[in-house]
Amino acid sequence: MRGWGAGIVLGTLVVLPLAALRSMGAPWSAFGWGILSWMIGVFVKFLLMIPLDTVGTRLLSPGANAALSGILSAVTELGAAAWLLRRIPLTLPNVLAFGVGIGAFEVFFTLLMGWVEGLENPALPRPGLSFVDGFFLAERTLALIGHTASRVLIAVALAHSSLPAAFLAILLFSLIDGTAGYGILRQWDWEDPGLMTRFLLFVAAVVLVEAAAAWGYGRTLPGR
Repeated sequence: MRGWGAGIVLGTLVVLPLAALRSMGAPWSAFGWGILSWMIGVFVKFLLMIPLDTVGTRLLSPGANAALSGILSAVTELGAAAWLLRRIPLTLPNVLAFGVGIGAFEVFFTLLMGWVEGLENPALPRPGLSFVDGFFLAERTLALIGHTASRVLIAVALAHSSLPAAFLAILLFSLIDGTAGYGILRQWDWEDPGLMTRFLLFVAAVVLVEAAAAWGYGRTLPGR
């Protein structure tokens, strides 16, 4: 994927989903509210993670610290989504656009951060956008599906006061982010292809459950 990798990622995970949802009638505002919810959630999470990073690492085991960070991620990002989803009609195309907006924006953000890091440190083994490979595409694809599925579950929870949908969204979101946080605390070698394969298989299993739940619950939203 060298050279063409960024274009493949942008086309597959940004252009195609946005074009498909626009053809289904989703307004640009739905994408925008999703992106704004991600920004707010990440900012609040950053503030809450400061004491956890400075004090929690000394008082808690890596497992407990990772579990707490995963829950914080879920509560802040999904909480922001629940707040801003009220700004749009909770139809299926709108909610899908809300979640896809988050996943697509994360693609841009991740590519930009990687490119800037390469400019600031040309001695990196993978400067520029050369980090865009099969693993990156797989990880971003799973993230896009997961973001979209979790927001569908939150929308169903809002539309139908469904506690099971909200619980599933928070649990599965926490599981993925908490596991990633545990790997960071344990200083896993993210450049190891074997470790990345196992981690992505784990994420794929969780996202599959998340997507299946969103598919089942999402049929109750209008606009199918």
